[in-house]
Amino acid sequence: ASGTAGQIIVTNNTITENSATYFGGGGCFYGSTGVVINVYNNIIRGNTAASDGDDIYLGVLGTKNGYNNNYHEMSGTWTSSGGNIDLDPRFVGGGNYRLQSASPCIDTGNNSAPSLPSTDIEGNNRILDGNNDSTATVDMGAYEHPYTAPPLSVLYASFPGAGIWKWDSSAWTQTTPNTPQQIVNSVTNLYGR
Repeated sequence: ASGTAGQIIVTNNTITENSATYFGGGGCFYGSTGVVINVYNNIIRGNTAASDGDDIYLGVLGTKNGYNNNYHEMSGTWTSSGGNIDLDPRFVGGGNYRLQSASPCIDTGNNSAPSLPSTDIEGNNRILDGNNDSTATVDMGAYEHPYTAPPLSVLYASFPGAGIWKWDSSAWTQTTPNTPQQIVNSVTNLYGR
């Protein structure tokens, strides 16, 4: 969290598995008249509170802006909000809060969030194209998920005296009569180069 006098900024955090004796197990945001609270691109889930607002508790006073966050249970209302979701973030698990490749938090943050860090908690670039849709968008949470190309599904190999062989992700088969140019064309089509 950061900010100036009268402003609280909470951007790109993962807040989970916390508990509170009273309100807001994941975050208890109180302001007074004139205070602006900006909560952007966070995952605030799986927290508990004895009284109210398991994940988020918002006080009555102040301006409370909540954009592109993933939370389940909240007490109070945002003054202004959008892009918030209530979905399993699909953490890797076992205490690892990085996102799995199918996470709904990948590329769903807000690139214009106040005080958006340039890198994630591990020093990786913050705004990446994590879902390979040709648009670089920040993820929700503390970790940015890099796009990883799927494994090569077809591989051709030439063995002296044995001809051309093809690997199709499960078995090698001899192919005939593929020419070297046909193999180059296949690889070119596969990678778009």
